[in-house]
Amino acid sequence: GSSDIDSEAGQRALNFYTAFANPGKEIYTWNSTQEDSLQAFATGATSLMINYAYHLPTIRALNPKLPLATAPLPQISGSAEGDQINFAAYWPFAVAAKSPHQAAAWDFLQFLTSQEQADALNQRQKLPPARNDNKVNLTNDPLLKPFVDQVPTAISWPRFDLSTSDNIFSDLINNAGTAQSSVSEALGKAAGQLSLPLAP
Repeated sequence: GSSDIDSEAGQRALNFYTAFANPGKEIYTWNSTQEDSLQAFATGATSLMINYAYHLPTIRALNPKLPLATAPLPQISGSAEGDQINFAAYWPFAVAAKSPHQAAAWDFLQFLTSQEQADALNQRQKLPPARNDNKVNLTNDPLLKPFVDQVPTAISWPRFDLSTSDNIFSDLINNAGTAQSSVSEALGKAAGQLSLPLAP
């Protein structure tokens, strides 16, 4: 969660991540002049990308002839099978408190998220299931199997404002290790920003 972002592990992770954009490091492979990761992957400019199942149709649309395969997210070397961690992305439903039709909206959402309807949606959209009791078998699709297999170990954290949290992380990465901010200062600032309450 955001409370752990400025921990020692957070500092190590940020140092590792930003080293790829540091020309002084042996692993330097990225700078801000390069194209978007989806575009770079679809055109063959990069050979590997870590992303979500919902990006597969975009990649296919950008380059229908791209030879494409998927694999499980790499894990820390030597970690036990039960210690695997994967990251989930999903969009929950909500009903506005001021809606004049709250009861009908909640009834519809109950219907939409029932096992039967969720199965049908997952099958049609070819997305990993959000429900543990989901019956849809997408593991026979080699592109989707790694995503479906990772559902039981997927974790997430609430991001109430995606744009704001994305900007906080972008600033964190851009400020880390610069003359304006040390890595620990940049992490501390980001942790403080992520813990602020939502504006009314």
